Amino acid sequence: MNYIKYKVVNINQFGGNQENISDINYRNQLFIFNNFFSDVDFSKIKNFVKNLKFKDDDRVSARKTLCLDQTKFPKLYEIIYNNSRLKSFIKTINPNEFHNPPRFPIEYRIYPRGSSGMNWHQDTSLFSPDAIEGVITIENNSKSEFKWKENNVEKKITPQANTVALVKPGSVLHSVSGTGNGTRTIIKFVIDFKNSKPKSEFHVELNKCPF
Repeated sequence: MNYIKYKVVNINQFGGNQENISDINYRNQLFIFNNFFSDVDFSKIKNFVKNLKFKDDDRVSARKTLCLDQTKFPKLYEIIYNNSRLKSFIKTINPNEFHNPPRFPIEYRIYPRGSSGMNWHQDTSLFSPDAIEGVITIENNSKSEFKWKENNVEKKITPQANTVALVKPGSVLHSVSGTGNGTRTIIKFVIDFKNSKPKSEFHVELNKCPF
């Protein structure tokens, strides 16, 4: 199925701010934005990670990853978590203040050439109440697609650079298809709220996160 553009029906619930409308919104559980960051900020994000070396990811063998300590990458955290568009949008789906910096580190990931991607899954909830998981596509020169299911109907897009996806853990079933002869790099980040507490899964994930 080709890319389909969805709009939030009631724009007034967001005060008429066009920046608070996602290109795709499925049940207020999955939000996808094209060209999310400004050109200047996205260029800075790419520059922060371009020379980093990935490590094996024990959680998913089809990808490699690197967890980025906020004390070593404060400017990267600032660009992402202090982004006015992100902060404004998050308030529309959860009015509670979120931790800045977050309690779980940013991850820089690659699905290398020949990667099988990720099977169908729901994201693990690391906090209670739930956090929000975010993915920024840094580069995708592969055939890798992001897929999700709406009432058992498969939808998909081919994420381009500067595509941002936000998903609520334990909700939307989704997957990542293989890369073929190309690669896809992403930044994964977590938005956790000050009224939430880490679950046992938090410590498991953190221990598996290679720095």
